[in-house]
Amino acid sequence: LTLAAQLNVTGAAPLPISAAGPINPVDKAGWVDGNIEGLIVLAEPIKDQMGGGNAGVGPMGDMMGQLAPAILGMQMGSLAGLVTHGALGQFDVGLPLQGHSAMYLIVPNVEGFATSHHLDASQVRLWAAMNEVVFASLLEIEWFQGKLKSLLDDYFAQLEFDPQKMTEALGALSDPSAMQDLLGDSPGVAALLSGDGSEGLAPLQAFLAFVEGYRTHVVARAGGRLLPQLASIENALWERNAEPNQADMFITQFVGIDLARQNSKIARDFCDEAARRWGIESIDEVWDNPAKLPTLGELSDPVGWAARTLLD
Repeated sequence: LTLAAQLNVTGAAPLPISAAGPINPVDKAGWVDGNIEGLIVLAEPIKDQMGGGNAGVGPMGDMMGQLAPAILGMQMGSLAGLVTHGALGQFDVGLPLQGHSAMYLIVPNVEGFATSHHLDASQVRLWAAMNEVVFASLLEIEWFQGKLKSLLDDYFAQLEFDPQKMTEALGALSDPSAMQDLLGDSPGVAALLSGDGSEGLAPLQAFLAFVEGYRTHVVARAGGRLLPQLASIENALWERNAEPNQADMFITQFVGIDLARQNSKIARDFCDEAARRWGIESIDEVWDNPAKLPTLGELSDPVGWAARTLLD
């Protein structure tokens, strides 16, 4: 399946297709085992603030610094479980996992997606594999992971832990139910955050949406003739993404990042329109220069994006 996906994607876009290894077909537990460390990396900025930004809260701040790895590790474990409820593969997690570009498909979810939407399973498998290959290839772009880290850092830089909230939370830990909330499935760490991250959120949302929109655009280029049900498969995806899933809601509650997956359809329309007006190279060349990435507003205004990036 990996080879078929790679052969069909090769030539559809100037991406480092050969850099992606084999797709790992896994069950839900297998996905968690292979990806929990990548999820924990997403929580590093929060752990750093909990462990190092608490000079004003004395011994309780020290205690929070000691508890931070356990709190965040357990909550990322909860997130991993929620991701496996519906994600089809790495391409479908919502936030690219940093540190590796290994490819996975969660087989029960791929099969379930086909069955629940009355789609041909063999076409859905190939479609999912092609999405995984394109996504892994994007992760191999030299500046991709650095750009994602920068966007996440910019977002988290606008947030901080409120010492008063932290003191109250730590004081309440003598209550067993409060300890369970902080360490268990409830994203209690979010209650300790203060600040407005909205300024850093829009660039992150734009980047994530463009990645998804471009990925599906390339798969449509490569697989249009191979996948007679492509339109139906994509419509099922857009319909599913119109509402946040449990993992998305957890991320929003945990650190305030609204993945806004509905923007992925807007980004796909942006890619289709830009390719129609200015050629597919106009979109492909974004990956040569991050300054050409569309802003959130430009995703709905391809002409404005072209005026900024294509005109010398």
